[in-house]
Amino acid sequence: MKNINIKKSGLLILLLFCQGTLLAADANSPDPPRIVMLLGRFHPVLLHLPIGALMITFFLDIMGRIRKNDARASVTYGLGFSAFFAVISSILGYFLSLEGGYEGETLDTHFWLGISTAVLTSFLFLLINLDQKWSRMVFFPVFLITLVTVGVTGHFGSMLTHGDDFLTEYMVPPPKQRTVEDVDSLKIYDDVIARIFDDKCLQCHNQTKRKNGLSLVSQEMILKGGDNGEVVFKNRADESPVYRSAFLPLSDDAHMPPKGKKQLTKDELWLIKYWIDHDLEFEGTVSGLPENDSLRVLLKDYLIFEQKNIPMASASAIESARESGFRVRSLVQGKAGLSLKFLEADFNGEALDALLDLKKQIVELDLSHVDLKDEMTTSFGKFENLEKLRLDNTGITDQTLERLQNLKSLKVLNVHNTAVSDAGLENLLLAVVPDRIFIWKTEVSKDRAAELADQFQTEISTGVFEGFIEKAALKPPLILTEESLFTNTLSVELGVEMKDALIYYTLDGTEPDSTSNVYQGPLKIDDDAMIRARAYKDDWFPSEELQRNFYKIKHRVNDYSIVDEPEIRYPGSSKLFDLKEGSLAFKDGRWTGFLGYDLNTTVDLGSEKRIDKISINCLENVGNWIMLPTSLELYASSQEDKGFQKVGELAIKREDTDNVPFVKRYTLDIPETTSRFFKIIVKNPGVLPPWHDGAGQASWIFVDEIILW
Repeated sequence: MKNINIKKSGLLILLLFCQGTLLAADANSPDPPRIVMLLGRFHPVLLHLPIGALMITFFLDIMGRIRKNDARASVTYGLGFSAFFAVISSILGYFLSLEGGYEGETLDTHFWLGISTAVLTSFLFLLINLDQKWSRMVFFPVFLITLVTVGVTGHFGSMLTHGDDFLTEYMVPPPKQRTVEDVDSLKIYDDVIARIFDDKCLQCHNQTKRKNGLSLVSQEMILKGGDNGEVVFKNRADESPVYRSAFLPLSDDAHMPPKGKKQLTKDELWLIKYWIDHDLEFEGTVSGLPENDSLRVLLKDYLIFEQKNIPMASASAIESARESGFRVRSLVQGKAGLSLKFLEADFNGEALDALLDLKKQIVELDLSHVDLKDEMTTSFGKFENLEKLRLDNTGITDQTLERLQNLKSLKVLNVHNTAVSDAGLENLLLAVVPDRIFIWKTEVSKDRAAELADQFQTEISTGVFEGFIEKAALKPPLILTEESLFTNTLSVELGVEMKDALIYYTLDGTEPDSTSNVYQGPLKIDDDAMIRARAYKDDWFPSEELQRNFYKIKHRVNDYSIVDEPEIRYPGSSKLFDLKEGSLAFKDGRWTGFLGYDLNTTVDLGSEKRIDKISINCLENVGNWIMLPTSLELYASSQEDKGFQKVGELAIKREDTDNVPFVKRYTLDIPETTSRFFKIIVKNPGVLPPWHDGAGQASWIFVDEIILW
């Protein structure tokens, strides 16, 4: 029986090779049949089958040897499966190569390695069926050689589709990027156009995969063009295929990038057109191009600043700063950069000493309206990553400005209403040039400030203009309590940045004014509430109004099931019910993300309970492919796994056209609905809309708190 099986197996493999030879012979004609081209497209679909099966088979063989179990039957079936599909994949791979567009030497290497893999896998299948002493001896070494061949074949295959360094890119440290912190220093091709091509074009037009014979990896290749001739015509962008093809309909085969790939943005197309229409410059910098405001605005996105590696601050250092009177906040959640502001009534030099353990982490420091003297500022030069510094309304002079000359990262400096002078400001600018400096009500003259601003190309605000009014508006109060959802009671703390300012607030929905309640401490709320507040101070205009809603949760969800867990990048379905609302930052760790599929969860309230409303929080961030859901559906049942009846549906329509990220709560009214089990379905749009740069790609939905009222 075994000999019959061997003959059948050998005959099957022989027939496959014969079939491939006949089809390949037909494919060698000038125009291969469409059926051949169609079959070739299935090569990437099938090639993973023999690879995966071969790996599992190797694992079974190893475990059989270790445990001394007879795994021969499983190994035989696995090798038969692998051999069959290895041969099929080789044939289909050859058909795919007939489309052209691949680098010849790499393609040949990949092709013959693929054939070798199919032959070795077939040989393994024959060896295990022979059951001879010599076949058992050579079986394992041949298996190892086959696995190595699979790996090398895959490496050359990745080179064909993704470039030479696809597998090896992260094996070595990345090359140090050239820092470019000024637009005039940008190289128009190397720093701008090449980066656009790399992001949107090189997947199909690289050194090893040249679709339509075109590679966009270098000046030589770009000017050479492809199978259809040149793709760029100097000073004629509208006639250049590399630019013109982006405006063809997405359904057109000549549209580039093709449908389903990341499309060129309006700004990227503008830059490509500008580059072609201004002498197709490959070597020069932006400074050699004609002045153009639009160009300079767009090029700011291509500046490369020196990367700062700021270590995370210790908990003890942060606590020490807080005990000294500073409010300490993270600029970006999960990042090391900190913003500090002194809030206490009394200030002395010892408070600044407490900041030395945070000298690397402080990015923003606010010491405005405190009793700060020059003798207290000796440590300022140690805050190496400081970008924003407020020293307004303090007692400092030019002596403190001298201590800021080592702050190379300084971007914003406010010394309004201090004793700094023309000489002190000029000496500072000779060492470091912030983007903006506020110096009104100082000893710096208006004329000298204008001269220095022009000389050092910075913005110096004197605050003096016709009709100038010194009386300015306060900033709105701050809500220092993060939570906005609660089950019993919640203590809400308010704050204000301006020293001695008073906060007036209301809880009944009315507009706050100077006759409203004065905030004197945390507010305790035990029901739904809207806090509205304004800040007031003598000689200042009242602030803009602060508004925030707080919701008391009637039914806390502890028991639920979900059909499909969120994507691994934004995991944790329990975050749907943890009462911690997500922010505009979609990576803040509080959102759940679903890519191309719906959110479908069923909650168990433990007993029959009345529900009048259900709410969900949603995020839209068009630039990151996060769209609003299309609808919210609610079903109710008295049984966990059957009998669900729809009790309400809310259609969610996108109204925003500015594509600005926002968070919005959607509420579905379902009065007098009583049940124990509620199924909530939040519908994903499925794919991005036609107007989106990624039209046709899977759409994200980000959902946070699900609340049953």
